[in-house]
Amino acid sequence: MKSLKRQAGVSLLEGLIAMAIFAVAVLGLLALQTNLLRESAQSQYRVEASLLGSSMAGLISTDTGNAGCYAVNTTSAMGCASADSTAAAERWRQEVVARLPNTQALPVASMPNPTVAIAADGTATVTVKWQPPKDTAVRNFITIAQPLQ
Repeated sequence: MKSLKRQAGVSLLEGLIAMAIFAVAVLGLLALQTNLLRESAQSQYRVEASLLGSSMAGLISTDTGNAGCYAVNTTSAMGCASADSTAAAERWRQEVVARLPNTQALPVASMPNPTVAIAADGTATVTVKWQPPKDTAVRNFITIAQPLQ
């Protein structure tokens, strides 16, 4: 009889400990899921930036005669004689602003976003910057395209 009194409430205590361990495990899984979702969004932004940078490099590579017309937010070392190419560069700039978050809200007094700089030898440097929602870090993607020989 004495041993039964000593064990009274032990099952209840074991159950509470098991529930506490389970709750900690569930909270850990929720934190992991939150991080996975955030990283998935970051990955999507990097893919978008890569696609946009590569598309501008492709435009310049296929229209080398008007490469200077694709300069965006910079001055070009080459001249521009094609209004169509200039319009294509502006459409690209608008697409960057539309597809990446906070591209216009960045502190861009010294460096506007996006930029396409065309050197005298036809080398294009495409820079795209964005700031993910609820993040203070500015991300960037830079593509350098050499002219076709």
